[in-house]
Amino acid sequence: MPVTAVGLQLGFAGSPPFAAQVLRRLIADGNAPKLVLTQPDRRAGRGKRLTPSAVSVAASNAGIEVVTATNLRAADTVERLSAARLDALVVIAYGLILPSEILNLPPYGCINVHASLLPRWRGAAPIERAILAGDERTGITIMAMDEGLDTGAIYLAGETPILPTDTGDTLRARLADLGGELLTQVLTNLTDLPADIPVPQDQVGACYAAKLKPEEARIDWSQPAIELARKVQAFNSRMPAFAYLGEHRIRIFLADANPTASSADPGTILDATRAGMAVATGRGQLMISSLAMPRGKGKPMSVANALNGYADLLAPGRRFNG
Repeated sequence: MPVTAVGLQLGFAGSPPFAAQVLRRLIADGNAPKLVLTQPDRRAGRGKRLTPSAVSVAASNAGIEVVTATNLRAADTVERLSAARLDALVVIAYGLILPSEILNLPPYGCINVHASLLPRWRGAAPIERAILAGDERTGITIMAMDEGLDTGAIYLAGETPILPTDTGDTLRARLADLGGELLTQVLTNLTDLPADIPVPQDQVGACYAAKLKPEEARIDWSQPAIELARKVQAFNSRMPAFAYLGEHRIRIFLADANPTASSADPGTILDATRAGMAVATGRGQLMISSLAMPRGKGKPMSVANALNGYADLLAPGRRFNG
């Protein structure tokens, strides 16, 4: 007997919170998967405790069987999926390339929810790369997976604007909502699709969203303020932008660009008030509103709160390194 509202035996493979949000939508819509495949527990936090993935937590809370695997070619993993007799496997940010043994296993294949309007931003970090590039819109693509990197044919796509106030986190949450909605539409019609669906991807406009590197988060004050503001917004909580003020490593969580020119050297603090802090850049000023100081708990705070304990360090005229 089918276990879902769409009449399919589903599997789900994913790991991060983005994937977990879509999984919860599937469960709420009556389309809970038969089993969930996710990355093993990893050490996280200051205590370095073993922590299950967000998908593992969501599945366990719903009473769904969880299978962990670091090697998707392993015979026991393939055999477990084969024994489940899945009609389709939904894959979202699992963190590993699926081998052909798994891609070809379900009759309706493996269906991916990708956080960009393919073929733009194929790869690991499409949300952050779209913000960094100054894209005005992005979206979700529901794709039939093949052995390429996000090159499969497209079932359905939907877009959303990238708002001036968007951070990586806010855009990620909105895209996960959209992804759950579009995925349900595809699954509902999966067994009765027209012959021309899915549609092969157009290779025009294809580009790669490379994985984020820690060194990318460092602020280069010689760059224009608009580019630095995008970096702050894109990296936000996942890998906060940072800069050194002397020996002090300061993380920056929220900032805007001000086009007003300054004759001060890039990195110079122009003003620091309870309303925020202005720093000279290669072109314009970066207006910082939320940051984290190196001492204490290191949590984000307003510039107003930072000035209560660091007024001398953040005084106008001081200059960030680099």
